[in-house]
Amino acid sequence: KYNYEIRLKAVKLVLEGGLSVREAGCHLGCGRSQVHLWATNLQTHYHIINKRINSYFIRMDNKKATMI
Repeated sequence: KYNYEIRLKAVKLVLEGGLSVREAGCHLGCGRSQVHLWATNLQTHYHIINKRINSYFIRMDNKKATMI
């Protein structure tokens, strides 16, 4: 129902703009629970991606260390 831009704007309003989930939802015309779900999903996926990236660089560092 809501496009990517609306979802991203709602999450940014909460995480960066200092608005509550309810305020962001009212501001954009969507429900509080929907904004909460988007923010939670984004944070979860961000942490998963961040762990994978960090794990990759640690493996690369270990390969360099053992190659030298």
